[in-house]
Amino acid sequence: MKTPADISDPAELITRVAAHSLELKTQITPGFGALVFKASLGIEDIYELTYIRKDGSRLSAMVSVTLR
Repeated sequence: MKTPADISDPAELITRVAAHSLELKTQITPGFGALVFKASLGIEDIYELTYIRKDGSRLSAMVSVTLR
């Protein structure tokens, strides 16, 4: 089963991980956990992410992640 991290632009994920690591003063590793890290701390996280389709075309998506 693929996660949003699997279909996201890898360069965007790396940039996002670096920014979160600095902001939260902790080392975060790329992958699905990086996309939900802030939410796991109870912090709502809304961001734009580029998904890459099987045919290579790109889709811009607004993502909202919250802890439930």
